[in-house]
Amino acid sequence: MPESNESIRRYASSLNQLDRMFGHHRDSDTIPEETEKQIRAGRTNEELEELEDDGLTRE
Repeated sequence: MPESNESIRRYASSLNQLDRMFGHHRDSDTIPEETEKQIRAGRTNEELEELEDDGLTRE
C-alpha cells in the first residue's frame, strides 16, 4: 500500500477523533451522526483523489 494512502488514513482518523472529542457538545441521549465518507482498506487512489477534491483531506 502506498505510504501516502496510509498518511491519509491517519489524518482522517485524527480528524474523526478530534471531532468526537471537541466537535459537538451533545446531550447524552443524542445519537451521533454518521460520517459521510470513510477511508477503508480497499479505497482506490481515484477515491482518495475524489476526497481530496472535496476538501476532506489535506497533504
